[in-house]
Amino acid sequence: MDEGVDIESPSPRDMVLANIREMRPGVFVLCVENSSCGAPFFVTRFREALFYYSAMFDMMNATAPRDNAGRAVLEQHVLGPCAVQQGGAEAAAAESWRGEAVE
Repeated sequence: MDEGVDIESPSPRDMVLANIREMRPGVFVLCVENSSCGAPFFVTRFREALFYYSAMFDMMNATAPRDNAGRAVLEQHVLGPCAVQQGGAEAAAAESWRGEAVE
């Protein structure tokens, strides 16, 4: 959204930052995903997923002990399945799309 369109209303960015400020967190971590996960070649997608999820698991090692139950849930039910889906499901979708384009 262009911030210059309506000067009277706050921008969405300012609204999000105001909400975060109201929560008064002790620590705020902003994560911006910047990778080539939509690349047409499997090797490129796999490499990007490997770098991204390696960083995520390294972050988990640095911030939570290995025997933490919350960490185990996050790794097993969020990060693990996402990492698997990154390469496999997107590869199947790319192959399906490629097949439709040829027909």
